[in-house]
Amino acid sequence: MVTPETELANLEAEIAPVRQEIETLEKALAPYYAIRDKISVARKCQQELLENLLQTLDEKCQQLSLGDAEHHILDITRENIASQLERYIVSHRQQVIAAIKNWWDKYHVTLQEIEMKRDEAARELAQYLKGLGYT
Repeated sequence: MVTPETELANLEAEIAPVRQEIETLEKALAPYYAIRDKISVARKCQQELLENLLQTLDEKCQQLSLGDAEHHILDITRENIASQLERYIVSHRQQVIAAIKNWWDKYHVTLQEIEMKRDEAARELAQYLKGLGYT
């Protein structure tokens, strides 16, 4: 007959490897837990900084006069328009450069060079025709 103490000892012996594996996994996960805790602290700090920023911005906004607000809005709008124009200029400049490269590829050979090659080819053709007895 099996006593409860014996059965308990057998069960503890069976789960000992599982407990050892759990302990090993917990040790392996220790850096993860530390990083998780640091991330949690960083998120809280980020949230506090964001709240402070929003509060400061709200206070500064309340202190602005109507003229100052208009001035800031116009500055921001001007900067946005200037950056958009700059993007358009860069894009157009790239198109112009591509067109000029295309023209260069097409027209970099002068008319004189083309005529010289044509005349040379005509002379060679005349020689071949003469050799074949056509002229």
